Amino acid sequence: MFKIKKEKKKDFLVFDIGSGRIKGLILEKEGGKNRVKRFASKSFERFGIFQTAVFEKDLLERTLSQVIGELKSGDKLLPKSILVGLSPEMLKGRTTTLSFKRSSPERIIEEEEEKIILDLVLDKSQRKVAKRFGEIYKIAPSEFQVLKKEVIETKISGYKVSSILGKKGKLFDFEILVIFTLKNYLKIFNLIKKSFIFKEAILVHEVEGLISWLKNKKNFSGTFIDIGSRFTQFFLVKDGLLKWMGEFEEGGDIFTQVLSENLGLTQKEAEDLKLRFSKEELSSGSKKIIEGILAQPLNFWFNRLKQELKECGDFVFPQGFYLFGGGSLLPGIKKILRNGDWGDRSGLPTLNFPKVKFILPRDLPVEDKSGFLKGPQETGIIFLALSV
Repeated sequence: MFKIKKEKKKDFLVFDIGSGRIKGLILEKEGGKNRVKRFASKSFERFGIFQTAVFEKDLLERTLSQVIGELKSGDKLLPKSILVGLSPEMLKGRTTTLSFKRSSPERIIEEEEEKIILDLVLDKSQRKVAKRFGEIYKIAPSEFQVLKKEVIETKISGYKVSSILGKKGKLFDFEILVIFTLKNYLKIFNLIKKSFIFKEAILVHEVEGLISWLKNKKNFSGTFIDIGSRFTQFFLVKDGLLKWMGEFEEGGDIFTQVLSENLGLTQKEAEDLKLRFSKEELSSGSKKIIEGILAQPLNFWFNRLKQELKECGDFVFPQGFYLFGGGSLLPGIKKILRNGDWGDRSGLPTLNFPKVKFILPRDLPVEDKSGFLKGPQETGIIFLALSV
């Protein structure tokens, strides 16, 4: 009898460096299974930290050192393979579509031609994304640093195929994912790598983990929304495939800021009040007052989301939203997504009372030995862990 060779056990150190918090975990991969062995999380002063021209590298390094200290749990050695996710301000992803016509459609595609076609398509996709993003945000193409580009869907004459190798055909359509950053942010990442001697650290985007998780979910459709402190990211999925993604600069901080301004609270006091409101720890009278104060920023956030989703073109929206990120805990988010105006006035197809639910760490194929990964605020780092 032949023995099936077991996948070798390997540990990864995973960091999620957000706009106001750094999370870290140690992931063990063995035999197709994922286990979180340890988890740590530390916040830092976040209001405006990434808005200044000078990046506060020392503050990030101090916070990262604290997270590393907790993960070490004594004198244990940390894994050498390191995955790092960054705030959506610094690390972005976009999908784009490209077509390719062959001059000899009856000839079977061999390895050499496959490489030529894919290299050409991936290079064009990189330039297309850089141009589109640069025009919107007034950034020169020379400032872009593409980290990854990958074909996520291929069609020949309208029919899906897993590969073009060994196939015939004239018209090929490719859906491509491009992960990129700006060169200034990459310099910051490299400085942090050098400070902590992270030789094998690589940047990953949570969408890579989402795509990995969706591989065996061919019938799954929905819109994933990650609401962080300063940014909201969204990922549109149809039949198990990523169709569109984007982000906008509004997150949980706008609700904290409005509470601070209306009630004369410090940012910390306002943040604490928002968390108590999210956990339903306030009296009915206080809850009603807070709901009234937050109604305006909630509608503002909802309108920004609709505005961004209009850019998706003729995409048919599935009747389901899947929320994660710390900002998603605000009670009004679920309510406005379910009952808000999705009609023709927004330029979007009408959504009649869509399903809205959290996607939690327990919904993903990861065993949590740490016991700390329970809420939607930890889902993002799990997606980072699933990217390998």
